[in-house]
Amino acid sequence: VVLHRSWRLFLLFLQTRQGNMIPRGAMVPGQPQAHAEPEQPQKQGEWFSTGAGAGGMGAGGGGSLGGQIGGGGMPTSAGFSTADGEEPDLPLLEELGIDFEDIYKKTLSVLHPGQAVDPSLMSGTDLAGPILFILLLGAALLLKGKVHFGYIYGVAVVGCVGLWCVLNLMSQVSIQLAQTCSILGYCLLPMVLLAFGSIFVSGVILQVFVVLIVGWSCTRASNMFVATLSQPNSGQDMKEQRWLVAYPVGLFYFCFALISIF
Repeated sequence: VVLHRSWRLFLLFLQTRQGNMIPRGAMVPGQPQAHAEPEQPQKQGEWFSTGAGAGGMGAGGGGSLGGQIGGGGMPTSAGFSTADGEEPDLPLLEELGIDFEDIYKKTLSVLHPGQAVDPSLMSGTDLAGPILFILLLGAALLLKGKVHFGYIYGVAVVGCVGLWCVLNLMSQVSIQLAQTCSILGYCLLPMVLLAFGSIFVSGVILQVFVVLIVGWSCTRASNMFVATLSQPNSGQDMKEQRWLVAYPVGLFYFCFALISIF
């Protein structure tokens, strides 16, 4: 009697946990046996017969899944399906707006003060290069035992916003804030050289070096702003106002020079 009841409880347990996935022909003690039906030829991948109620539903789901797997198909879901015409995912650097070739070209443009400025090159809003140069400037000051990251970020934010307002008031052609930050940030590269050079040079030589570096950064940034804001087709030419643009830009880089040497 104990074995009989144990076998019956075990089969009922399988019915509730596995969706009545009982092999064909298994007998459950205590239940009347149904009339035998002619067996249907099993389809490829069908494992178990379907039962009644919730057990039949579970077995039916298992049979359809087994048919898909046996037939070589994969169960699809709306979350994994790709709509027709959907564009593939872009690379991570492209999604972040980081273009190493563009950074290289803009850096070379800053390092050649006598080279003509390409307006199309400065029309972008790339901020990866400026952030890199700001970090290098802070690292150079850190080698001298000065933690001036807060001063660098503060002067950069206030100076970029102020120059953006001044340039939009001076010109009929508007310029974006991100574009202003990009130009000023790339022209900060000579200040990085000044910060590293101040580790080894001092005195009068350092003062001359400061004047040359400030003039270098100011001249290059002013030429870039003039080339960006000038539109000869519409009669807008900023070349006559170059010195007006250079004055606030020079003050901006002079603040960074003071941070670099003191």
